Amino acid sequence: EGSYNTLTTTTKMGCTSSKDLPETVNSPPKPAPSGPSPKKKYARQIALAEKTRVLALRESGLAKLPKAVFQLVGLRTLDVSVNNLSHLPDELQKLRNLQSLSICDNKLVSLPHSLGLLVSLASLTLDNNLLKELPVSLGELGLVKLSLKNNKLEHLPESIGSLSKLKHLDLSENVLIDLPDSIVKLSALEQLNLNGNRLTDLFNDWTRMQALRMLHLANNRIKCLPPSLLTDTPLDFMELQGNLLTRKQFEEHRGFQEFMARRKRRIDKELASGMKINTNLCGLE
Repeated sequence: EGSYNTLTTTTKMGCTSSKDLPETVNSPPKPAPSGPSPKKKYARQIALAEKTRVLALRESGLAKLPKAVFQLVGLRTLDVSVNNLSHLPDELQKLRNLQSLSICDNKLVSLPHSLGLLVSLASLTLDNNLLKELPVSLGELGLVKLSLKNNKLEHLPESIGSLSKLKHLDLSENVLIDLPDSIVKLSALEQLNLNGNRLTDLFNDWTRMQALRMLHLANNRIKCLPPSLLTDTPLDFMELQGNLLTRKQFEEHRGFQEFMARRKRRIDKELASGMKINTNLCGLE
């Protein structure tokens, strides 16, 4: 299909070769018309999404979202990762039943304030974009998971502390120089990833974070840890390598022994289940 068949003509002497034909006849065919319009191209996926409530348009070369997407008011999962999106339109707020939204590996430089109207959204993944700030309306969401790995964030809005259901927060590989005080309100948070930022200090009072078990702090500029982090949380896993904190200094922190006791219980449990465990001390030599 689509190959070029050589034409021949018949003479009294028999069949002539294609090179005996006029140049206009023997020339390659003109390029096929460009592909179907975006509306036709995504018609099948969108029609299927009306039934499944799941739509994936990954690696589709999208510079903007097709308008037909916003008519899928019952949509629950939308994945438009690996495209060329730089902005999201306000029409996104029409997807009030959306529970999971993935827009990784795009060129997003901002998020609309109307994002906060996605009242059913539980998982938001925006890794590998160009975001420098987040809208205040983010705090109006009922997120359980928020991932913003590898963006350009320097600060977070205070409203992030309103994400009372949030369990997993990934802010790694940004350029954060501080954290808002409101982050201590994330009482449901179980895992916090801050690897690869520019943090020098952490807030002092961690007592409200009674679900926090895993804290990733590698490759920052941290010199010491607040005692409350080690004594007043259930924390039993940390990454600390690549900071200005030595192993000896860590061992001298108040609360170190409490942390080590919890860590040992976790490791013993994982070893008993057959898991392969890295037993180095939080990445410190």
